[in-house]
Amino acid sequence: MECYFVSDVHLESGNDGDTFRTETFVNFLRSLQGKADVLYLLGDIFDFWLEYEDEIPSGYETVLSEIKELTDNGCIVKFFRGNHDYWTLDYFERELGMEVFSEPYLIEKINGLEICVGHGDVVGCKALKDRITFFLFRNRFLINVLRRMPRRRISAFAQKWSSRSRKSSSEYLFDPESSELRRFCEKLGRTTRVDHFIFGHFHRRISIPIEGGAFLHILGDWSDGGNYLNLSGTNISGLGFPNTVI
Repeated sequence: MECYFVSDVHLESGNDGDTFRTETFVNFLRSLQGKADVLYLLGDIFDFWLEYEDEIPSGYETVLSEIKELTDNGCIVKFFRGNHDYWTLDYFERELGMEVFSEPYLIEKINGLEICVGHGDVVGCKALKDRITFFLFRNRFLINVLRRMPRRRISAFAQKWSSRSRKSSSEYLFDPESSELRRFCEKLGRTTRVDHFIFGHFHRRISIPIEGGAFLHILGDWSDGGNYLNLSGTNISGLGFPNTVI
């Protein structure tokens, strides 16, 4: 099976690179036609997605059309909600044929390998501030309140929040030696067989061996071009990643 993993495209982020990022991602999706068996979208594909029963966010039409083309031709597309695009209803499943997941992580068996995948913002996180943020963003009552507020005001707030988040360098710090995410992966690996952990969120392109013989891969963002991993057979490689892991 040919499986591809992508995270943190942040489409329609409101900055000067939007057109380049969208075109690059659309070309990537088109390149998967007839080649990819499964596409994992590991969160924050959209910079802000708040879906209503009668309306979906605008500006993503070309990308959504390409995803629909993939699923129509037999590619399985699995979407993991990120902290920027958590607020979906049923459009992705109903209209695009995607599978949608809100779990912090899942373990999938692919080509005989055990792969742990997710967005990465919740997994292993212990900081109280971050835990409160995650709770607020995922609380169903608060989300329903949000949907009842003026839509223009919500969009303006979301763009300001996203911009501030991207400018905060501390938001995406990842120290391979002291990372809570790495400690989580190593702890899970002591009780559960996992060959590869694949996450996004940190906007850093990292591929390192960890305790227990597994590998931890963190996908980069798409601010300067495409970043993806390809699992083909027992080989993992990717655009922008330094090594092929066997």
